Amino acid sequence: MTEGRPAAPQGRRISLPPGACDCHMHVFGPHGRFPLAEERSYTPPESTLARYRDAARALGLRRVVIVQPSVYGTDNRCLAAALQECGADARGVVAIDEFATDGTLDYLDRIGVRGIRLNAISNGRTDPGALAASLEATAGRIQDRGWHIQIYSDLGQIEAAAAAIAACPVPVVIDHFGSAKGALGTAQPGFQALLRLVGEGDAWVKLSGADRLSEDRAGYSDMAPLVHALRAANPHRLLWGSDWPHTPLHSRGPQKEPRVAAFRNVDDGGLLAALAAWLGSDEDFRRVLVANPARLYGFGEPKQ
Repeated sequence: MTEGRPAAPQGRRISLPPGACDCHMHVFGPHGRFPLAEERSYTPPESTLARYRDAARALGLRRVVIVQPSVYGTDNRCLAAALQECGADARGVVAIDEFATDGTLDYLDRIGVRGIRLNAISNGRTDPGALAASLEATAGRIQDRGWHIQIYSDLGQIEAAAAAIAACPVPVVIDHFGSAKGALGTAQPGFQALLRLVGEGDAWVKLSGADRLSEDRAGYSDMAPLVHALRAANPHRLLWGSDWPHTPLHSRGPQKEPRVAAFRNVDDGGLLAALAAWLGSDEDFRRVLVANPARLYGFGEPKQ
């Protein structure tokens, strides 16, 4: 499988503050070196770290958080190689199973891993009770390491597991707006539970995946009310991620050898322009891109 060609930055280039961080992206391949899991929900082309770094440089993004995609299961070798190549300006969020040893976690910590991802959507896990149990078990493994748990789930599961999220002894980060749909607005079921978690400091939310969740493909305007509500609840718990290289939309749950699906053509410059418009102030723009990631991932304040 050849390397895919994720969209390069396009017309809406805006100035970013020093130390701006992309808190959610993936690396795929080379597949010969890092084979995909036998059962997975989609098959991506290869998309290397070098291609991402070219795109990030053009946009003005300096820091990055590399997130384990579901197609690798709990084999984190591809992510680990990318982290080691990036150095101090990168952090990682991995997936583990019950067989991960303390020695493995020590190694991952040394190379920059700072979180564990629980992916309920791509893995087809819809039971909120299972999500709550996974939170508890995972927190027990990492609570002395200064790591966090990242959840890819939907609003229904988040609302049902809200008490477990609030009680979690480590920070909890929720991917992609909690899968809230822009067209459904702030009254959609489960969104108020998300707001309460953010408002009380019990969860962080990534303002990522708007290209998946919005019906306005030009400017993502229907996501604005969601961002305004989240910012009003607690601007100190918001992050942004590109979700590069924009993996194909896919069904939930693993399949046996699904066909190769091309990356979606998304303007990452447009996503950043939308973020600036949603937030409306330079202070909040810098907070979401620089200060909040620096605190959660342990980057520290950037050198000017």
